[in-house]
Amino acid sequence: MVPWLAKTDTSGNLAWQRFYYQVNAATGRTLSQYFASSALTSDGGHLALGFTTNYADLTGELFVVRTDSGGLVGGCSQVQPATPLQPLDPGLVGFATAFPVQATAPAQGALPAKTQPTSITGTSGTC
Repeated sequence: MVPWLAKTDTSGNLAWQRFYYQVNAATGRTLSQYFASSALTSDGGHLALGFTTNYADLTGELFVVRTDSGGLVGGCSQVQPATPLQPLDPGLVGFATAFPVQATAPAQGALPAKTQPTSITGTSGTC
């Protein structure tokens, strides 16, 4: 598994798709595993967050990618061309949901919260 982003037009046609991952220099295997979340940015780009492994010491790290509107991140070597998608027709059928939707949220502070200290460090010269 490698992190993947794609963009479609309003008709659902694929506009672009890209893989984003690091390669372990010693083994040639990909390190980045997935994007857990992504969002559009105000300038039409994308921000995606996932998990990867630091191949120097095999520790888990956050993997964040900020793209332009074409899915590119400049001259970064971690952007890879994606394998063409094979469209599937799973025969999905629309149906009315039976799940209630909560229209209001609980008051601030009504839910228990727990915080954990974190330490984030960057690696200079990488994307």
